[in-house]
Amino acid sequence: MSTYKKLSPEERDAILSQFLIDSWSYSKVTTFARNEKFFEMSYIFGVYSKSSSTTIAGQAYHHALQYFFTNLKEGVQVDLVALEQSAFGYIGDIPANRWK
Repeated sequence: MSTYKKLSPEERDAILSQFLIDSWSYSKVTTFARNEKFFEMSYIFGVYSKSSSTTIAGQAYHHALQYFFTNLKEGVQVDLVALEQSAFGYIGDIPANRWK
């Protein structure tokens, strides 16, 4: 059994609060493997380069999925229209100077 499973939620939160980023993804790991300074600039300091339309569309897709599963976890079934509105809202919130 993992030693982390034995910890209380407060002890687990105390350990996780020491990390500089709050989550890992495939793209974050590959970015770190390719270019550690770019990873630091983007994911730790929040300085991002301009994004292509396909990148922003992919981010909107991930945003809609997160919205869907967060609501599903609470027992709320979200329909397709609400998911589209969530994705389009995400795209609408991206400032013009972030687009390529």
